[in-house]
Formats: sequence, C-alpha cells, structure tokens
Amino acid sequence: MSDTKANEKNETPINAAGEAASATSRVPLLQASADEVLLKYTRCVHCQSRLHFSYLTDFSRNLTQETARCPECQNQAHQVMHRLQ
Repeated sequence: MSDTKANEKNETPINAAGEAASATSRVPLLQASADEVLLKYTRCVHCQSRLHFSYLTDFSRNLTQETARCPECQNQAHQVMHRLQ
C-alpha cells in the first residue's frame, strides 16, 4: 500500500470552527431559495407578521446589536450581535 492511500484514510475532515469533525457530527446542507430565507428572517414564527428591527451601535467596541420584535404578538424573535469592520 502506498503512503498516499494511507494518508487519505487517516485524514479527518475539518468543520467551519477549525475542529476535527466526526462522522456523527456532519450536518447535511439544506437548500433554500433567497425568498425563503428572507421570509424566515423577517417574519414572526408564531403569527407570520412582519418583524420590526431596531439597532443599537457601540462604536467604541465596533459592535451593533440587532433586535427583532413582533408588533402583533409581542414576541422577541431574535437578538444578534454584529461586528463592524
């Protein structure tokens, strides 16, 4: 058996975080259209009304906090921190 085949068998896939991925931790890729992704991000999961977004920016730490709330059912849909460049 050649060295290249032995190395191919011993190689471990690397995930997005730079860690070795095991066979059980692999997640299948999902495919969706841009419209489906946009609707999922901008609509409430409970009542399907449009979310209202607000932003709070901290320029000293280069961070922006995005908060999405539903005006109909008063649900806080998500809160995300974005790093500014």
